[in-house]
Amino acid sequence: MRFYRHKLNNYCLVTYCIMVGLTIALRLSAQDINPRELIREGNSLYKDSVFEKAELAYKKSLFHDPSSTISNLNLGSAVYRQGRYEDAVASYQNASKTTEDPAIQSEVFYNLGNSFMKEKKYDQTIEAYKNTLRRNPYDDQARYNLALAKMYKQNQQNQQNQNQQNQNQQNQQNQDQQNQDQQKQDQQKQDQQKQDQQKQDQQKRPSQPKKVNISKEDMQRLLKVLQSEEAKVKKRLDKKRKAPANSKNEKDW
Repeated sequence: MRFYRHKLNNYCLVTYCIMVGLTIALRLSAQDINPRELIREGNSLYKDSVFEKAELAYKKSLFHDPSSTISNLNLGSAVYRQGRYEDAVASYQNASKTTEDPAIQSEVFYNLGNSFMKEKKYDQTIEAYKNTLRRNPYDDQARYNLALAKMYKQNQQNQQNQNQQNQNQQNQQNQDQQNQDQQKQDQQKQDQQKQDQQKQDQQKRPSQPKKVNISKEDMQRLLKVLQSEEAKVKKRLDKKRKAPANSKNEKDW
């Protein structure tokens, strides 16, 4: 049991020595790293359009100097070139917080405006270009981009209004169609109820003799028969009236 403890203590001692050595080595290596060298490395890679490696170099520089305005600014440009505009905005905003130099701030806000423009966030775009011109009134490109952003914003609002009108019109058409369908259903229901009521009324009424359709020829023959019968009856009645009546007082002598 003691032997086991003795071996464990030796093991811990060796581990401790290794960790201390690594810590000292890391500190020494960190002292040897120059953030500016990393920025220059990133700039070289950026010029060669190797934007992913440039991004990595700028991030290494920020690891050793988190308040570096140039590292944040260049990192934003590297990720902007990769189409990651939201990440670019974050880097440019970090850069704007680490400097009071109007020239650098003007560059930062100009790049912010470009990033917001890509995301079609025109309110933020307009404000960013205005901040650029507040710090550098002679930046004609920022002035042009500001006018362009205002035009895009107006077009966006017009499109949104048109889409809203189309949606309202579509909703109204749908509502009208629903009302028509409901009216049709109500009318069909009323017609069905009326038919049912008529059937009930017919069942309550006494049956009527059916009409017999007689042709014109049959009607004429029937009239002739009736006239002939009437003539016969009239003849018998006339004959009866002309015959002498027998007197009851007459005697047979």
